[in-house]
Amino acid sequence: MKIAILGAAGVRTPQLVRRLLRDAERVGLTELALMDIAGDKLALIKTVIDEIAPQPEGVALTTTTDVRVACAGADFIIFTMRVGDIAARIIDERIPLRYNVLGQETTGPGGFAMALRTIPVVLDYVDVIREVAPKAWVLNLTNPSGLITQAVTDHGFDRIVGICDGPTELLAATARAVNRAVDELWFDYYGINHLGWVGGVKYKGEEILPSILEDDEALKTIAPHSVDPDLIKEVGLLPNEYLIFFYKNQSVVQNIKRADITRGEQIDALNKELFAQLAAIAEGKSQERPRDAYFRYLRKRSGSYFSVERQGELTKDPEAVALSNAALLEPEGYAQIATQVMEALLGISPQIIPINVRNNGSLLCLAADDVVEVQSLVDSNGIHPFSVKVEVPAHARTLLQRVKGYERLTIEAVRQNSYALALQALSCHPLVPDLDTAKAILDDYIAEHGSYMPELR
Repeated sequence: MKIAILGAAGVRTPQLVRRLLRDAERVGLTELALMDIAGDKLALIKTVIDEIAPQPEGVALTTTTDVRVACAGADFIIFTMRVGDIAARIIDERIPLRYNVLGQETTGPGGFAMALRTIPVVLDYVDVIREVAPKAWVLNLTNPSGLITQAVTDHGFDRIVGICDGPTELLAATARAVNRAVDELWFDYYGINHLGWVGGVKYKGEEILPSILEDDEALKTIAPHSVDPDLIKEVGLLPNEYLIFFYKNQSVVQNIKRADITRGEQIDALNKELFAQLAAIAEGKSQERPRDAYFRYLRKRSGSYFSVERQGELTKDPEAVALSNAALLEPEGYAQIATQVMEALLGISPQIIPINVRNNGSLLCLAADDVVEVQSLVDSNGIHPFSVKVEVPAHARTLLQRVKGYERLTIEAVRQNSYALALQALSCHPLVPDLDTAKAILDDYIAEHGSYMPELR
């Protein structure tokens, strides 16, 4: 079996490869192809992989800058690319802040700009996959995950599943809060990517969400990066952590502006430090091991997560924060979920997991061909989303429909290369106050992203 990772020079790749190689015999892996257009960065990431992911006998590990070579004959293809790299993310996040609008990678204008850049590239890759690996499953980790997965399914390619670690982490935190294992509980999780809620929690057939909502300590465990317990009680649902950008939008905007640093800028500094260290090691200018530089990077990155958005300042010692929390030391949420989905599709270990998949009637407030994020059974016969049995409250339903409408317009804007549709899409997003602001942001994106943006007419 062959697996290809597209965008493999990214910092998540070593953990993903380590997990895949660890399970190589179990899944029958014989070739793992790493592809990225940035060959120099890919070579440095490979030095980390060589240390933390021992290569089993009988598994070929290859690197290439050619997407066709990477995908040829693959059984699974993992999308994890970032069009325009981190510099584009910084533009995505900085421009909206000029107009007191949220600057965030996947939510609001930032996700919009990222989608405009990314959809054309992804669809080109899908056309290559149709030709050289027609039976491959695509596991999409590229953000904005739900919107990209929607664009691919609208393109007529159904063998794709969007993956995010946010929902599974929410379910795990909820289980911890009630001192139960995840598999002892049933969760009614529903929404779209980065806009979802737990609307029901059952233990031995009994609905326990009302008792969870009465427990402040449980709510702090469940949503440490999200809104305060009092707000969660008013909503009556357990929110995905990204709901903070909707429920406390202006507070987050002011916090980012007060700290005067976006998350993209934080990551950019960490990435530059990591790749400089890896280059120094490769050139013999440093005696440090690549794995040590990499895991230090991960600790600093995870220990600073959401600090600016919630507190308005950078964490003073993010590495110490990570060291105090074992779950932050070597976070591998995406790697774990990708492997679980892959093994389930192979029939090795069927899973029930919240993923991004075509709705097909599972969430009645959205269209059948909308990509939604719901609990789904994944097995060798494919992906089978469960019907959401609980009532979706009006506020959640309204927000979902509005954001999904924005997603649909964004995809159509790319398809038609239409400035008017792009403007309409951005103006429909709940976090954009009016058409004038949408136009200012869109025009700034076009001016500053240059050739990375589609030629909107």
